[in-house]
Amino acid sequence: MTTNTSDPKMLMSDEEIEVIEGKMKSLGTLLEHPRNELPELQPSIRNLCDFFSAFLMCKSLPYRPKDRQKFETGMTKIKLLEDLLIRVVLRGETVSGVLNERRRQAVTV
Repeated sequence: MTTNTSDPKMLMSDEEIEVIEGKMKSLGTLLEHPRNELPELQPSIRNLCDFFSAFLMCKSLPYRPKDRQKFETGMTKIKLLEDLLIRVVLRGETVSGVLNERRRQAVTV
């Protein structure tokens, strides 16, 4: 009789967890900027914080295809939220301007 001593496959790799932790640290730095207090940014900031918290709570879950798909969808949303925050907070763009540009790009694709 043989026993499987290898660790089970996890939902997120150690590298992915490190990336998320790094993104959280970067968000903390970004939130020190005065433009982060714009009222129209608050829902995006909350959503991004919620995604990070949810992912870190799930970091010890075993791999399941359905959960992995949710994780990958969440990472796509995180990228969009990060882009929005960077463009508004650091580049001085408006939330509506960024969203309108995304709509135009989606139509042309």
